[in-house]
Amino acid sequence: MEVSARRAFALLKSLAFERLSGSDAEKCAAETLLAEAQGCGVDAHIEEFSVPCGRVGSARLVVTAPYQKEYAVTGYERSLSTPEGGLDADFYYAEDLLPAHCDIVLRAKPSAATASFASLDQQIAKAFATVAHKVAEA
Repeated sequence: MEVSARRAFALLKSLAFERLSGSDAEKCAAETLLAEAQGCGVDAHIEEFSVPCGRVGSARLVVTAPYQKEYAVTGYERSLSTPEGGLDADFYYAEDLLPAHCDIVLRAKPSAATASFASLDQQIAKAFATVAHKVAEA
């Protein structure tokens, strides 16, 4: 089978939909890729695996300093739960790190639940700096 930019772009467009880890949409994407690989003569198969995930009962963000205020937030399934009793951490305010027209959605891997705040802070700062640099170049 010849390499075709048109066919590759069509495949990319067919996969351009939201899919969360372990969801039916993710299975659909895997089946699409499987069919494409098999259509190219590749001996391919889907391997099943478990995905640790939680169930969202409620989600809230409570600022405790320098003032006390509670904010409504959206909790996402397919991520690990906050420990019983909550989580006390520094708040990372990143609005000024990116151009005004740039929005970013972050999704953490399960390993982020055990990572240090300093490590996560460093990773986010690096990612935002990279995005801001690329936007400035465009």
